[in-house]
Amino acid sequence: MLGSYKIDIHNNFDDHGHETKSESTETVNFSFSREWDLSGLKNTTEHHHDIVIPANATPGNYHIIVYCIDAAGNQSYVAHNIVLTNEEIKNNHDHDDHDDHGH
Repeated sequence: MLGSYKIDIHNNFDDHGHETKSESTETVNFSFSREWDLSGLKNTTEHHHDIVIPANATPGNYHIIVYCIDAAGNQSYVAHNIVLTNEEIKNNHDHDDHDDHGH
C-alpha cells in the first residue's frame, strides 16, 4: 500500500566550470522536487501538469528519480538519465485521450 511518492529532477553536469548560454538569454539550471501524499487512496490515477521546465533551462544531462514510499515508510526508487534540449521535438503523444472524470 503506497503512502506517498516523490519526483526529483536535477542536473547531472560534471561541474568543470563552463557555463552554457544561449545567444541572447542566460540559462538557468532546472531542478524540481515534490512529494505527493497517497494515504488512504485506492485505485487512484495521478496526472502531473505542474512539472514545468522553463524555456531558458540550461540544456544538458539531468537525472529524474521517482521514489515510492509505502505506508510503513519503506522506500524504493527508479532513476533515469534524461537530456534537456532547446530543439523542438514534434510529439504526437496526447495525455487527454483518457478522461477519467466524465468531462
